[in-house]
Amino acid sequence: MTNFCTGAQILSAVYTESVLVSVFESILLDLIDLPLQQALDKHQVKPAIFFNYLARDAHAKALFDAQTHCIARKLALETVDISDTEPDPARANVRIKARQWLASKYLPKEYGERIDVSVQTVDLTDALREARARRERVLHHSFTDAKQLTDVADNAGIQRGNATDLESVDAHDSIFD
Repeated sequence: MTNFCTGAQILSAVYTESVLVSVFESILLDLIDLPLQQALDKHQVKPAIFFNYLARDAHAKALFDAQTHCIARKLALETVDISDTEPDPARANVRIKARQWLASKYLPKEYGERIDVSVQTVDLTDALREARARRERVLHHSFTDAKQLTDVADNAGIQRGNATDLESVDAHDSIFD
């Protein structure tokens, strides 16, 4: 077995890029069976060191992304296997949900929850046209009280309960008949 350097040795920048690559590749291989934190602990690499390496090396980032993609697919396939083979439905449900959750963290675009942010538009043009037509009929009706015209124009009469829109009053009265 190959001896790998520790996280402290990586920080000291004594080792060549090839040593860094071999430690990184070993961590990637361990990710197949271990969570990231355990793989890092196994090689005595701190998460900050690991993610700094990913940030500065585009090839390493691409390898890590490919590995997490493969892990997510593996988890998704395991859910099918569990549903086919697990005799206890409650246990199967827990195992499947755990893998689905983990797959959604590794590959959120494919396995994550989808949130619908579609916007529906409503055309109020006809309703506004009808309201304006009713308002015009009321305004041009022969009112003698100028106060009523002001109330109708600014809808204050409706808000105070003394509406002068005859259609609204008739509709309101017909409800109680």
